[in-house]
Amino acid sequence: MKKILIIGSSGLLGVNFISKLRDKYNLICNQHKQKLNIHSNIVKMNLFNKKNIESVILSTKPNIILNCSGLTDLKKCEKNKKLAYKLNFLITKNLCDVIKNLNIRLVHISTDHLFDGKKLGFYRENDIKNPLNTYSLTKSKSEEEIKKKLKNFLIIRTNFFGWGTNYRSSITDYIIQNLIQNKKVFLSKEIIFNPMYIGSLIDLIDYLISKNKRGIYNLSTNNQISKFDFGLKIAKHFNLNDKLIKASEDKKVLKPKNMALLNNKIKKFIPSNFFSLEKNIKKFKNDFEKSHIKQFYKFHPYGKHYLFRSDIKEVNKVLFSNNLTQGPKIDEFEKKIANYVGSKYAVAVSSCSAGLHLACKVAGLNKSNKFITSPNTFVSTANAGLHCGSKVIFSDISLKTGNLDFEILKNLLKKEKKVKAIIPVHFSGMPFNTKILKNYLRKKKIFIIEDAAHALGSKYNDGSMVGCCKYSDMTVFSFHPVKSIACGEGGIITTNNYDIYLNLKKLRSHGIEKAPLNNYNKTKKRNNLSSTWYYEMQELGYHYRLTDIQASLGISQLKNIDKFINKRRLLAENYDKKLSKINNISILNYNNRKISSNHIYVILIDFKKINLSRTNFMKKLLYLGIGSQLHYIPVFLHPFYKRLNKTHTNNFLNTMHYFNSALSIPLYYGLKISEQNKIIKSLIKVLN
Repeated sequence: MKKILIIGSSGLLGVNFISKLRDKYNLICNQHKQKLNIHSNIVKMNLFNKKNIESVILSTKPNIILNCSGLTDLKKCEKNKKLAYKLNFLITKNLCDVIKNLNIRLVHISTDHLFDGKKLGFYRENDIKNPLNTYSLTKSKSEEEIKKKLKNFLIIRTNFFGWGTNYRSSITDYIIQNLIQNKKVFLSKEIIFNPMYIGSLIDLIDYLISKNKRGIYNLSTNNQISKFDFGLKIAKHFNLNDKLIKASEDKKVLKPKNMALLNNKIKKFIPSNFFSLEKNIKKFKNDFEKSHIKQFYKFHPYGKHYLFRSDIKEVNKVLFSNNLTQGPKIDEFEKKIANYVGSKYAVAVSSCSAGLHLACKVAGLNKSNKFITSPNTFVSTANAGLHCGSKVIFSDISLKTGNLDFEILKNLLKKEKKVKAIIPVHFSGMPFNTKILKNYLRKKKIFIIEDAAHALGSKYNDGSMVGCCKYSDMTVFSFHPVKSIACGEGGIITTNNYDIYLNLKKLRSHGIEKAPLNNYNKTKKRNNLSSTWYYEMQELGYHYRLTDIQASLGISQLKNIDKFINKRRLLAENYDKKLSKINNISILNYNNRKISSNHIYVILIDFKKINLSRTNFMKKLLYLGIGSQLHYIPVFLHPFYKRLNKTHTNNFLNTMHYFNSALSIPLYYGLKISEQNKIIKSLIKVLN
């Protein structure tokens, strides 16, 4: 694995190179002002001090130095020529002086601004340069310094586009983000170039490095195009309003009119279709979904975990302990959760899905009975009962809360027989009124299993916590990363019934009971040691245990649950205030934040009125760095459930109306109010 020292690692090319090729090369990154979390091998080097440069290079021993540094803002270069000289030339000169006698290859990123722009065609690698401004002059001077002092070098002349970082926008960010928000975009019709997508550019640099190519290479697309027409192409590919693109002329800095580079030299090795501008733009669009882009693009997901340093310390303690699983942290976590919600018992499991399954099993769901739940939930709620062989019956929801509509549920209970359990879902953290359900069922032998995956920290109207099980037999919580507190994965079941508690504990661990009171123990005890090793599988159980690693994280996170809940409430109330008067939006659980854990924030949008599909609406938000999600596709619409039971959507008018209009927008502890306000402004712009 070759070792590459990257100068300018926080620039657009540097950060893309790192995130894309970090597994192929041993990358060492010179850290400047911006601190990035996408690489680990970081050095701090004073690029204006040759002794320091030499010291770092001799200690890190790179095979290659990739120089992406420089001041590319033409106006800043003219305004501060000394700074342009230092960043665009002096750094390169110092690198050359240090490595000229070392077996280190320099890959230098140059520019397409080196010529006077009077040529009608494309500029070749050996054409005579004629810089017109400070930026191009200093970049040209760097090239000459490299050719004079080094033999083992690769100079890349290029102009590229790509997704910008959270601290620096690119030309395509400028075009896309402004058009999405119905703002005008000003681009020159006079300046001609042939830019390449940065992902394709990196592929070519990677090829040239691997083939040990030397000299100067133009890396560009085949197409000469004005910046204005380039903007039109971007608008077309992203289905945006190109009428907002306006012609402009910037005369503050003298620029070459033609910057197009001839790419024949590189095309000797690479198929010509690689250089199509259309294909480069398509790749640019498609790559946005890839994880390496989202490592640096300014992006706010719909939900996100938050870790304090104390959380990491607590997990580290367990990692260095004798028990990674089946240790004391499980019991400690269970007791703390039970104490927090006010239940007698709690049983930690590997996931909320596992918890729902065990709860249904203990409740006695089987082939001879049925259970009722909400269609507005994740599939695991309904799956849990099906795993027991029971038949699922869905009941419609309330459009105010997203929870089961109690009046509809009552009518359903009058019709349905053999109902063994009801699983109300506390959707988005808003508690379903389990109290009235329990009162209604007081003479019926029907279990109430609360799906509280969203609701750790939620309260009923009487002030008691969801999970106290005053109004249910069992409550199941989730500790998925986007929930109130995180364990990575995990769940817990709370109950006040001792027999249920014992049964849950047994079933979560293969149906095994250790040292049971049985005939073997009574008659075969020898030296009182049998209880230390003897166990029995008493029924068919499951491997649904939580680990001590996860439990330790949960214990630590639970200490800050009030902070988590209060911040979520503050953010939700800010959304309520800012979005409540916006046309074509209604808000789920509006002004109902005090009793909810506010796990997600859901808005209902009339997509027909705004003449935009939900898919395109979400894409526009995505390109503005705003994540969104749908919670949920109605369970009965999934192919498996369609095959299982033909459900008429006319019976679920509320659910279908909700499904057609719902959208969850960012809500999580680490979201700043200032960031949220920008999200709100962007959301309103897209709506209009």
